[in-house]
Amino acid sequence: MNYNKEIDYKSYLQTFLFSLFCLLFAFPILPNAFHSIIIVLIIISALFLYGKNLKDNIKRTGYKPVFYLCLWIIVIIFSLSYTDNQDKGLKLILRLVNFIIFPILFIYLIPKISQKQQTILFYFYIVSNFLIVIFLYVKLVQGIDALGYINTAGERTRGLLKLSIIDQFNVISKLPFHVSRYYLNENNISGIFVHKAYLSMGFIWSIILIIDTVFFKETSKWLKAAGLFFILIFTFSVVYLTSIPNLVCLLIIPIFIVWKINSKKIRTIICILFIVVPSILLVTPSVQNKLYDNVRFKQDFEEAKITLVNLFSEKPDRNANIRSQLWSCAVNEFAKKPIFGYGIGSENDVINTCTNSELNSHNYFFSILITGGLILFIAFILFLGNSFNIAIITKNKVQLAFLVIICINLMSESMFIRIHGILFCSIFGSLLYKESLFLKLEKESV
Repeated sequence: MNYNKEIDYKSYLQTFLFSLFCLLFAFPILPNAFHSIIIVLIIISALFLYGKNLKDNIKRTGYKPVFYLCLWIIVIIFSLSYTDNQDKGLKLILRLVNFIIFPILFIYLIPKISQKQQTILFYFYIVSNFLIVIFLYVKLVQGIDALGYINTAGERTRGLLKLSIIDQFNVISKLPFHVSRYYLNENNISGIFVHKAYLSMGFIWSIILIIDTVFFKETSKWLKAAGLFFILIFTFSVVYLTSIPNLVCLLIIPIFIVWKINSKKIRTIICILFIVVPSILLVTPSVQNKLYDNVRFKQDFEEAKITLVNLFSEKPDRNANIRSQLWSCAVNEFAKKPIFGYGIGSENDVINTCTNSELNSHNYFFSILITGGLILFIAFILFLGNSFNIAIITKNKVQLAFLVIICINLMSESMFIRIHGILFCSIFGSLLYKESLFLKLEKESV
């Protein structure tokens, strides 16, 4: 009787733990305080349920995987000893510690997650991003309705809420993103919701997950229809937000689809379609006008070009955009302390010395060099290299797509300063690494 009660008790606790993970995967829409509470409850529940298997799991998988994933965080923690801003450094480390927590949780504590459970977790993430789109749309319409917008006749017009959804959509699609953000800020929306890089990255990753879990698995027609609708919504959102790195990341989607298809004939047909259809659209006059007359695209691409040119120029343009100045400053300051850097938490102060701004370098590779010099940079490259290596060995296409998205965004944003970027990479990175690692171990044991 007691034995049955123990089984029931464990079963309930396992259900509770999985429910916590479901909540965790909805992190894009949860307040920061909720993240911490959920993670602490997950750690306690996992230790209670599976703590006794910890030694055996470590013996089976070894220390190397977690060592490669966590070494760069250990170096960052060490840099706290010589930073000039220990208070800020400690706050950043408390966020970055997730890069230690989740590899240990997924690799050493949590048993192998079933395909069904993993799909459910992915759905929670996808739906949370869709809710963000709906949330922002509603707030944007409310802001425009309250403040008015300039119509085609050049007159300020109010009453957007009285229009149909299609008419609302037509009005919104003509607004530049910075104008949209103004309307959102009038509604006192938190800045994390309107950071175009993080939003776009989440939308693209949601598209990859939908393609993998809906279109390459046996699912109903209704689910496939819903998946297609979500893909269209997320794709439009990425294009609308015009985050340059994530517009580049959109190219990953057709490559991913072609790579997932086994039939050479279908692959060839899809490749031709991906080349022919965009080419036809680009030569269509109406599309050309829409694209080349789009001020947002022109400004963003011009800034990207100037930034790259200015970075490698012997005489940088002092009037260049702020990102170009930040990158040039980061390179110059790194050269002064190339081995150990300035320590965690000091990046903003270092950048401030040559730009008079409170910004970070907006490139995490430069952030790494400023924080811990070449020592930390090598450890970080080991972290990325080991992840790529195991994904390639096991042919984990989803993990490879994820890593490429991460690397492209790391080159234009200091992603692991914000908790959203940290959770995105540490949670999905650890889960996908675990999947590849277990697959590798199974192959080696045969």
